[in-house]
Amino acid sequence: MQKLKKIIFLFVLFLITSFFLKGFASTADFYPAEGWKKKNLNIYIENNVPLIKNIFNEWNKKADNLFYFSFVDTQDKADITVIFVDDKYKTYGALTKFYSRNNELVNTNIILPISTFNERTMNNELNIHVIKHEIGHALGIQKHSTDEADIMFPHKTNKNSEITQNDINLLKNKSQYNIKSIDEENYKYDLPLLAKVYRHRGEYDKAIKIYDELLQKNPNLTQAIYLKGVCYYEKKEYKRSLKLLRKAYNKEPNNLVYLNSYVKILCKLNKEKTANKLIQNILKDNPSIEENTLIKDSLRVLSK
Repeated sequence: MQKLKKIIFLFVLFLITSFFLKGFASTADFYPAEGWKKKNLNIYIENNVPLIKNIFNEWNKKADNLFYFSFVDTQDKADITVIFVDDKYKTYGALTKFYSRNNELVNTNIILPISTFNERTMNNELNIHVIKHEIGHALGIQKHSTDEADIMFPHKTNKNSEITQNDINLLKNKSQYNIKSIDEENYKYDLPLLAKVYRHRGEYDKAIKIYDELLQKNPNLTQAIYLKGVCYYEKKEYKRSLKLLRKAYNKEPNNLVYLNSYVKILCKLNKEKTANKLIQNILKDNPSIEENTLIKDSLRVLSK
């Protein structure tokens, strides 16, 4: 009976946190094998938000000054950027994008939706937690903690408002990049999260199986379609990936994350003309988004 009560409690907790925190945990299409090799990092924070700067410094102080931060005034000088986007261009909550070369990080972008992270709401407890969590990812933490007391636990709880020693150990521990030790019992009530664990471990077939299960229950679950396409990309099954990433983008054409991945797979299959036409049509209708980080990345991919 006690075990049944615990299961019910955990399930209800999951439903509540999923409702309030939909998409808060960071997402990256293509993870690098290792984190930052350099210690001097330039950081650009749009609007120069003092709270976010303080959280970067809090992470570094608790990590015994693992890095040397310089806060810069333009994105082009930055290794890490923090930008705010109009919710019209969906990002599914806070999002951290990783870019790598030769299996090491060269750039990370934290993307925050304006409706949730603005002058009026920035300082609430949940948003502070999310920013701490995303900065942990931007500094190189790729896996989530399985301890609900940690900032890097994938959901906000009533226990994890501070960066813990476990979080710092994740930041310093290079073994995190070989994610084989996660206790799957921690995720069995949250299938999307379990699929994410499998993706990070490189077990793409297991992740695809979960996405198929989710799509069987709800064929219109666009994020599952998209992430299934990402799995096929990592498996180098590019034609299957293209079909799914195109479907996800067509269902949500304002989602710049989906657009960015769709452009990448088109270029991978030597369909640069199609990708370029797509981007140019978007810029023609919305010239102001040319400065968006995801659009810039799509243009960068096309220029290679």
